[in-house]
Amino acid sequence: MLREYAFLPDKRRGELRPEHKAALAWLEAASLPLVDLMEPAGRRRTWSPTICGCCTTTSPTA
Repeated sequence: MLREYAFLPDKRRGELRPEHKAALAWLEAASLPLVDLMEPAGRRRTWSPTICGCCTTTSPTA
C-alpha cells in the first residue's frame, strides 16, 4: 500500500481500497513528521525501553 499509493506523487496515485484508507489514516495520525525527529525531544518521544525491550533499568549482573 505504501509503495503503490502513499509514496507516490498525487498524479500517479490510483484508487485506494476502503480497508487501506483506514490503515493509512491511522498511520498518518500515529506518525511524527520527519522534521520533528531532527530535534532531540522528538527522538525521545519515539523511543521507549518498554516498546523496544532492548534496555532495562536493572542489570542482571547487578
